[in-house]
Amino acid sequence: MRSEAISLLRFIGRWFLDVFKPIVNLGMAPKEMKFAIQVQDLRSTESSADTCYQFITAILNSGHEVVRIFFYSDGILNAFPPHRGSASERSMAWSALAKQGVDLVFCSTAAERRGFKTETSSSPNHLQPYPGFRPGGLGLWMDALLKADRIIVFGA
Repeated sequence: MRSEAISLLRFIGRWFLDVFKPIVNLGMAPKEMKFAIQVQDLRSTESSADTCYQFITAILNSGHEVVRIFFYSDGILNAFPPHRGSASERSMAWSALAKQGVDLVFCSTAAERRGFKTETSSSPNHLQPYPGFRPGGLGLWMDALLKADRIIVFGA
């Protein structure tokens, strides 16, 4: 009789853990994840850009880390003003992410192919990237891939 009671208690205990462990998580904190994000073409589609920005802020607000945001292909257009001296709300939002410690890197080769100069220049025709952006190559993207737990590509 006693062994049957012990067996029943073990069964109930295992059932309880199987059912409620995913819900309660036994007080363990969820793992902080590291994300590497690539932006390929978002300036032309405003809703996609907003979705990307909201996703990134949700990641940061959830306590996760964004290792790097890499702007590649036409995504580099997010790093430069469309006309000299103009700035959009979205560009200010990207710069605000940089102030929070997010590394914003645009592909220097993709920028040069689209007519942007990546070195510092005082020429009046040279467009400077928005504050917080820096030029880099695919090596920095590979470095982010090695450090990240999750990889997200927007605009593919």
